[in-house]
Amino acid sequence: MFAEKILLPRERGTTILIFPLREVSQWQGDKVLEFIQQLTNKVFLFIDRKSFQIRLKINDQEYELGQSVKSKGNANKVYWANVWQKMSPTLIQEVIKFWDDNQMIKPGFSSEERAQQVVLILRSELDNKVVGLTTAGVVTFKQLNSKNFYLYRSIILPGYRHPGLTSKLIVETGIFLNQQVVR
Repeated sequence: MFAEKILLPRERGTTILIFPLREVSQWQGDKVLEFIQQLTNKVFLFIDRKSFQIRLKINDQEYELGQSVKSKGNANKVYWANVWQKMSPTLIQEVIKFWDDNQMIKPGFSSEERAQQVVLILRSELDNKVVGLTTAGVVTFKQLNSKNFYLYRSIILPGYRHPGLTSKLIVETGIFLNQQVVR
């Protein structure tokens, strides 16, 4: 395997060339998409995907890391939107319905309060329905000099769980929340 950084004229970013391919069958279809997703999850743990582009060329097919995740064996794609502190009454009701339909909030907890903690909403591109989300609430630990921390939660419906997607949502949520603390 050989990887090389190439700067193209008037373009920025990194292109990774992988050659020669020994087992070509390992570089086709869903296996390529799975590899790209795994690489995306590893790379973007360390760098900001908005300021850094990585392109791959595998079997004369070009890919860019950080694009939508394609479900294994299914044409359905998912995408997420940041809704932190932008929860409209309609969106709150949609999130509460998602939780109720999937029996996710224990009795005695306020769904309305928890809905105010939503950071990212994961939706199906096929029908735009909510299929997952992340939440974060501030907690204070006396044992840690009364410092504040975010209590993070995430859920993705089983039919929409793709390799690396949970990690990607954790990283995206963490990056966003860290930016909020700096401000």
